[in-house]
Amino acid sequence: MITIISAGPASRSLIQGIRTFLDDQAITVIAPVADMRWYSGGHAAPELDSVMYLFAGLLDRKKSYGIRADTCTTHRFLSAIGHDEEIRVGDKERAVHIARADLLNAGQSLTEATQTLCSGLGIQAAILPATDDDMDAYLETERGYIHLCNFKNEPEEIRGKLVLSWEKSPEATDEVISAINRSDAVIIGPDDPVAGIAPILACKGIREALSGTFVIAVSPFSTEASLRSTGAYLLEAEGLDPSTTGVADLYRGICDLLIQDFHDPTEIPGTLRLETRLNSRARSETLAWDLMTLVRDRSLHQKRENHSF
Repeated sequence: MITIISAGPASRSLIQGIRTFLDDQAITVIAPVADMRWYSGGHAAPELDSVMYLFAGLLDRKKSYGIRADTCTTHRFLSAIGHDEEIRVGDKERAVHIARADLLNAGQSLTEATQTLCSGLGIQAAILPATDDDMDAYLETERGYIHLCNFKNEPEEIRGKLVLSWEKSPEATDEVISAINRSDAVIIGPDDPVAGIAPILACKGIREALSGTFVIAVSPFSTEASLRSTGAYLLEAEGLDPSTTGVADLYRGICDLLIQDFHDPTEIPGTLRLETRLNSRARSETLAWDLMTLVRDRSLHQKRENHSF
């Protein structure tokens, strides 16, 4: 079984590549909850929903979020009657948000509600929120603090650190810890390491579980241009180098193998260079094949070591 820690469109592209080589039943995805938000009677979970839509065959591939060919009739009519929404939501996606809100209000945990929705969508993969506890993330920008759910990915606006907020210190669910422990490998996707991955790692128990598992992390930086992204800005705000060097420091203690792109200008001893720019299906499948080969070869090596005649 392979577990992917996913927190953005790059990981979703990688997941699609991995599905070429693995059945969905052999894939587990752990998603963040810090981008979730209640609004207009619904419960938005951008990353969790995007992963569900991917496995359900509904994802709008052009935007890498939302449901393909969705309409926004409700959103426009709400605006017409004076109820402006911060988030533009399609009608089908709103149905998912309403269903999740009802399940949560009925007493289901976020994990249980996700399983219910996945069952209704016919999804065979295991899609898990990192925690069932409430967590919010805010970015300090030139316009003030903005919830991660509303941030438009404009890195030049960032003026401070990502701020995580909760009433109770979040704990990883039993399902998440079990998935990590049972996995042949865990892959940390090439997403924003601070806004995307760090809120998952902040959940109690996840770092400890990852330290006992074979973990491959893929750096999100591939070119000089990528070093001016939101991810780079936020690493610098955390006092880390705004490059793959900062990624390595953030993942220190949990990552066994760090993958860098061939074109990444940062030099780090001990990393593996691969093509990580996932701007086509062929490249997604190529990176997936390379990662699956690494996992397979390691598993075969372990079996030979443990085999006795």
